[in-house]
Amino acid sequence: MKKLFLTVSVILVWNLFLAAFAGYTGANQPSGGYTGTSDLHYTFARDVKSLRNDEFITLKGYIISKIGNEKYMFKDDSGTVQVEIDDEDWRGLNVGASDRVILQGEVDRDWNSVTVDVSSVQLDK
Repeated sequence: MKKLFLTVSVILVWNLFLAAFAGYTGANQPSGGYTGTSDLHYTFARDVKSLRNDEFITLKGYIISKIGNEKYMFKDDSGTVQVEIDDEDWRGLNVGASDRVILQGEVDRDWNSVTVDVSSVQLDK
């Protein structure tokens, strides 16, 4: 009787274990995400100088030139603004002056300049 009770208990516990992981697809499976429209609002380059320090913004336009170590000039229809993109933030992406990009980052105010410290670079599709 004890063996039967032990066997049934093991089977029940095993079934509960399997049920808990029934939806698991594995660590190497690609995960999905939202594919609908976005309510993302873009900041114009001309407006960056009037924003607060550390304000999170998104720019959409073109990186038109490299002006220093990790410093670039960004241009949209409203004007230009200097951006700083750390080498690791490119994440292997190659961008030319004719490629429209979306940059996300924070306004960085110094005593005599305003730049954007970019944390994300992506091509605009």
